[in-house]
Amino acid sequence: MKSKLVLLTVVAAAVGCFLCRSQQQERTWDGLMQENVEALAWGEDVSRIDCIGLGSVDCPVTRMKVYIVQQNYAFD
Repeated sequence: MKSKLVLLTVVAAAVGCFLCRSQQQERTWDGLMQENVEALAWGEDVSRIDCIGLGSVDCPVTRMKVYIVQQNYAFD
């Protein structure tokens, strides 16, 4: 009877350790996925914006009305 209780305790501890470890690995995977998404999106941002002249277009940099907004993209 005592050996069955010890065996049951060991099995329960092993299952608990396995479940705890698997949850930690899932959190690590989610963090890695987030970093990959951010790395892929990093090159899509506008590298330089030029606002030229006076007109009716909103400049995203100065919030003034300009004639032309020129966006130069970087291809890394």
